[in-house]
Amino acid sequence: MSHMVKIRAKITDLEALRRAVSKMGGTFHENRTQYTTYGSSRNECTHAISFPSTRMEVGVVKQEDGSYTLECDNMLYSTIGQNGNKLLAYYEAEKAYMEGFNMGYVVCEPYEVKDELIVEMEVEV
Repeated sequence: MSHMVKIRAKITDLEALRRAVSKMGGTFHENRTQYTTYGSSRNECTHAISFPSTRMEVGVVKQEDGSYTLECDNMLYSTIGQNGNKLLAYYEAEKAYMEGFNMGYVVCEPYEVKDELIVEMEVEV
């Protein structure tokens, strides 16, 4: 059964989200103001995320504090993980990668090992 859900996450870095979506094979649609859910319903958003495996999309919705939340149909869980946990794991890995790189660490691109995302950082002394 299809239900709309708001994923409990505070997205603060759209570039990390774009990179995460790309790593998962999806597309980040900047400034698309509607996203598609089950039955081709349309809902309002600030940006949208699509994946080739489904016509349903994730809405990226700007909040008053400038952060973003994610909204989608729970039928997308097979693509983004239960409560968006797979997408959020990729987002956090990309965010850590970018922060480490910006701090001057030697950072390997995030990679997956047995359903875990790994980000390796090295401090040069």
